[in-house]
Amino acid sequence: MQNKSFRTVFELAEMAAKLTTGFFDPYYAAKYDPTGLVKGWSIEEIFNKLLVPFLLQHSQVVGISLNGGGDLQFRTRADSAFYWEVGIENPNNLQKLSAVYQMKDGAIATSGFSKRGQHIANLTDHSLLQATIITDSLTWADIWATAALTAGRQNFLELLKTNQLSGVLITPTSTIPFSKGRLADAAENSI
Repeated sequence: MQNKSFRTVFELAEMAAKLTTGFFDPYYAAKYDPTGLVKGWSIEEIFNKLLVPFLLQHSQVVGISLNGGGDLQFRTRADSAFYWEVGIENPNNLQKLSAVYQMKDGAIATSGFSKRGQHIANLTDHSLLQATIITDSLTWADIWATAALTAGRQNFLELLKTNQLSGVLITPTSTIPFSKGRLADAAENSI
């Protein structure tokens, strides 16, 4: 089982590096260290293989979520009107929210510097403070959030269009929401 898991993570890391045009790099400090991918992947695996099959079959359970360091994978029963309300912290003031999303199913991952400091290797563009990605897969949300910080604002704007991504970018002076590869109507809002 461990070899299969390693192979799966290794193949995902290779695919992530290719899709993000190298902005997601599974190497850190010249060593193979796909930690940014493994956290999202392991949460998603546990969620889909253990929690969903056993918990959502019970009529008393309306929805389930699994949180790992603020990154979430969540689902709601198909016959329920319940939705999850997920707030995205403002990196300039952790007591405030930059965005709130209401969804029934999905995954949200945020990568930024406000809590973990400078933890991204090869960072040359400091134009982003935080990136949040919303998708069905926490593995890919985590990969894209990490890649966004490495890429910086201009490079990532091209990647989000090409890959039809949704979420929000936060710069030192603005909030940039995007959905399915398109910037929102109010593309930049001052913080």
